[in-house]
Amino acid sequence: GATICDHFDCTDTSQTALNLYGFLPKIEGTLPPELADFTSLTIIQLGDLKLSGTIPAEIMKQQLQMLALGSNSFSGTIPINLDEAQSLEKLVLANNKVSGTIPEVVTELPLTSLKLQNNRISGSIPPGIGNLNKIDDLRLFGNSLTGVIPDSFNDLTAAQRCELTPGNGGLRCFDNPHFSDSRACPTEVAKFACEPLKAVISFQYCRKISPGVTKSSSPSLDNVLDYVADTLPDTINPGDIVAEDSRHFRSGRRLKEGRRRTDITRPPTSGSDSLRCYDFKVYVYGEASVVEVLEAIENAKFTLINVDESGVLTPSVRSTPLSVTGADFSCLNFELMANVRETGGWCYEGGRHADPIACNNSYVTTFPN
Repeated sequence: GATICDHFDCTDTSQTALNLYGFLPKIEGTLPPELADFTSLTIIQLGDLKLSGTIPAEIMKQQLQMLALGSNSFSGTIPINLDEAQSLEKLVLANNKVSGTIPEVVTELPLTSLKLQNNRISGSIPPGIGNLNKIDDLRLFGNSLTGVIPDSFNDLTAAQRCELTPGNGGLRCFDNPHFSDSRACPTEVAKFACEPLKAVISFQYCRKISPGVTKSSSPSLDNVLDYVADTLPDTINPGDIVAEDSRHFRSGRRLKEGRRRTDITRPPTSGSDSLRCYDFKVYVYGEASVVEVLEAIENAKFTLINVDESGVLTPSVRSTPLSVTGADFSCLNFELMANVRETGGWCYEGGRHADPIACNNSYVTTFPN
């Protein structure tokens, strides 16, 4: 069958667009290695063909604005160096055989369209998904995503289309008032059963890196996640453990914060040790016990991050600060007053979350102690 280079001059590296979408007869084969030499391509539009193979990292160039490879038979993973395409606005890999996870670097791009539906993608939705504040079209359905739907979904205010279903049966959300508003993404999250959240516990796990250890020989993030999951109680679903980022330390001093978690390590200077530190959040709900999780973290010598001066965990990010300002009793249900204090779920049950500030005000005013 015909290949890309049969209908596109693979020797003219000055071209700015490669568009063979739906070309007939269907083009077959893989992406030509020559594309790595094209430094001016802003558009790669090769959807609805018969292409296969993996997506080469070499095509991720700074000026690339559209990468559309939907409805083919591409396999492998999403290139981890995707952030090198700093101008990328549209990423379409839908209807392929792409596996692996959604890399956090996706959230660092100026995307207006992200279509990853109907693939074999697993793992969790990146916590930083809310950084995509320009996204208009987000489609992740038809995959095997699991774990927590990040609260940052509430920040996707520009999205006109947002689809997580069908598929992704392992995803879950926790009671969040803003997940029921009229915008596309919160409305989509509301399709998933939500459970009362007991706590979100943040902690850090650090590993010593000896001199001369290279990135290729350091532990993968998957290995680190597996280790952390093994240390926590069995009641914690591995999908409810989220790796936020990793940080690099040397000789006890922080070199740089916020380094991407894919940058696992860099060789330290001769004779000095490094620490690679990973930040985690674990979502505690259902049968899981906050006390048991805290004990496991202490036994594993992990470092808690969100503990206040009294030793009590700080509230979940979903909790609205309690206040008596402008108290509004319109959402009170006096039949439940006897057990409200015991359940601690005043503003997260019975539909009262429709006005969380009013409910919090009512709770504090009714139970001032």
